[in-house]
Amino acid sequence: MPGIINFDRYSKQEAFDIAVEGIRGQEYQPSVVGYTCRYRGDNGRKCALGFLITDEEYDPALDKAGSLSGLLSENLCTVNNTELKSLLVQLQYVHDNLGGLDDRSTEWYKDRFEKGFQRLAKEFDLVYTPPKES
Repeated sequence: MPGIINFDRYSKQEAFDIAVEGIRGQEYQPSVVGYTCRYRGDNGRKCALGFLITDEEYDPALDKAGSLSGLLSENLCTVNNTELKSLLVQLQYVHDNLGGLDDRSTEWYKDRFEKGFQRLAKEFDLVYTPPKES
């Protein structure tokens, strides 16, 4: 198995920006295999934290740990900055719980996710940049 993931290499703003841009880039779709969220899923999709895990660090066994707390309890990652840890938990929540497994429109997902991102930016004193209009 690859080495331990060190989330502390990111500032709160960097982690937020990488996760938000990644989710936007996959049109807000979840990273799901069957009915289970994954750090890496089908068609190259990733969950919010999956965008913060490098290819060298990723191992499918990470998906069995589940949430960030599972990764921490199994000593698969480190995050010593408590504010960063709280942000990562909330990013995971936004991606795993504001999305869904049904066939709603991309615009419906976009609205829910962007509101979640705005809330996180305010809560964690981050800069929120609206998505570019296409």
